[in-house]
Amino acid sequence: MQHHSKIKTIFLNNFIISIIFFLIVISGIFWAKPSHEASDQKKFHLPQVQTFVEQPFTIGSYPSMGAMTPGQHVVLSWVSKYWANGIVGADVFPIRMVNATFGLGLLLACWWLIYLSNAGRVLESTYLVFPLLFSPYVLGSSIWIMSDNGALLWACITLIILSQENKSGWFLSLAGLFSALAVFWRQTYIFLIVPMLWRVLQEFLRKRNWQLLLVSILMPLATVIYFLTIWGGLVPPEYKFHSKELNFSALTYILSLFGAYGIFYLGYLSSELKNIFQRKEIFTLVFVLLIGFLISLLIPLGLEDKTDGILLKLSSKFPGFYERSILLTILGSLGAAIIYLWFKTFLRREGESIVFSSESIVFVNTLSWVAIFTISSAVAVYQRYFDSLVVITLSFLASRKTSRNRHSYLGVLLLSGLFLILSLAKFSGIGIQN
Repeated sequence: MQHHSKIKTIFLNNFIISIIFFLIVISGIFWAKPSHEASDQKKFHLPQVQTFVEQPFTIGSYPSMGAMTPGQHVVLSWVSKYWANGIVGADVFPIRMVNATFGLGLLLACWWLIYLSNAGRVLESTYLVFPLLFSPYVLGSSIWIMSDNGALLWACITLIILSQENKSGWFLSLAGLFSALAVFWRQTYIFLIVPMLWRVLQEFLRKRNWQLLLVSILMPLATVIYFLTIWGGLVPPEYKFHSKELNFSALTYILSLFGAYGIFYLGYLSSELKNIFQRKEIFTLVFVLLIGFLISLLIPLGLEDKTDGILLKLSSKFPGFYERSILLTILGSLGAAIIYLWFKTFLRREGESIVFSSESIVFVNTLSWVAIFTISSAVAVYQRYFDSLVVITLSFLASRKTSRNRHSYLGVLLLSGLFLILSLAKFSGIGIQN
């Protein structure tokens, strides 16, 4: 009886998330003012869908309208053919709704990632997903046709598989399929190979069945090698200008986001903050703050065309010095400290070594996507590329904390409310638009 009650509660929470999501998204499809996503939809995504309607995707070269791999566009071209008589346009509702469904899939996948990692606390799983539910980037990529949510959906499912304990080799090998789908949506998601290799190491050290998981890594590898072959590089020939130089400013941006959002999760780190002062480890924390400060100082975020986002627009409202933003420098320092505190709390946790923990999968995954977005010359530094990854990482780590301030959820709800305000302002055509 209790089991059936738990299933009903889970269904109800997932249903509430779905209803809230579709109420916002459907309203946005009909009434939202044009934004950066609307511009990308018109210039890149709809033309690519139209291309695949006229010339179905085949093994070989194809005309590229965008710098990303075409998974989302292939699927939407099928929707156009079978549900919209081959018509492609911003006013074709079936295409817009299927695109939005990837956003809902991302939210539910994130919910289950948290739920399966927090000893089955349903309500906590729901409010930890709220920041993602109200994120202007998740909602923006759901209202307008974008491929970000689809790639994140497959990445979340990959992490769900990799973070489960005592699973068979066949189950773990499914990570290869979903990581390949993520790469088919966006080539930069090749970073998922790194947490897969980490899980292979875990299984090897435990003397379990690691061989199938290792073999499954060939799926995302084969996907990226296929596009490398037909493109002759990391991006299509039409977008070779993306590869002229490295852009390390992503590291500063990511640290700043961990600082800006991590503040709202500090209630989960209250015991760690107390221990730092009790054990006189404040000097270590100051050292980490200094590292974050130096990174933000040495690698500035410029206002050039290849760097954009809400946080950057906001920082431009504050004073700066030598093309450096005071706000981003402070947030970058804070972000480095918050990452250190999260790593430290799980490093000292009693029980199984962190090497074998679910947290280590997420830490390794975070390091891999930070590295990819930092060194990749195939992407511009847009906040929407890694904003949701930061939120997912923080919410997952918060869900794994067994000791926390009893009011820790208030910070997460406050962040969710802030995101909702930003989203509504964005879709109303007021405030910061990127």
